[in-house]
Amino acid sequence: MVSETLKDSPTQPAAMWKDLNRSSAVRKLIACKGAAMKSTAALVLLTVLALLPVCTLSQAAVGQSAATVADEHWLALMDAAQYDGAWKTSAPVMQNALTEPQFAKAMAGARDPLGIVERRTLKDSQATEHLPGAPDGHYVVSRYTTNFAHKSDGVETVVASQSDDGTWHVSGYFIR
Repeated sequence: MVSETLKDSPTQPAAMWKDLNRSSAVRKLIACKGAAMKSTAALVLLTVLALLPVCTLSQAAVGQSAATVADEHWLALMDAAQYDGAWKTSAPVMQNALTEPQFAKAMAGARDPLGIVERRTLKDSQATEHLPGAPDGHYVVSRYTTNFAHKSDGVETVVASQSDDGTWHVSGYFIR
């Protein structure tokens, strides 16, 4: 019927539409398409709602990943005994606590006796917004199992904090 209508009146689109609109098959197709669109919209909405917690987790994971990158860059400077460079890339809270020469002297005293790093493995990492004695903010506390030339199974704890511009910087460092 549809093809016959198209053949019979190709120059009269209004008449074609009227004939198509009367066709029960076309009405059923339009009704099915409308129901399918509603079902598809509902499915998309449910999928989005289901993924919201995953997106939140992903944002936390991205923050932890960025903090780990900052940790590893900072630790590489420490491993190379470039304490001035490590101080310069540290968070303002660390820079305000120690001057660059004080920081370099303290890190040389703590790190140099341990010898070179033979192996370092990220043990765990925890995102938090609260740390004792620190203002609320975005922090990631990471623990690394580190084998130094003169100390095996050392544990380095690195605290990274997120600055106002979204970048991550080391704001605390401890060796056990």
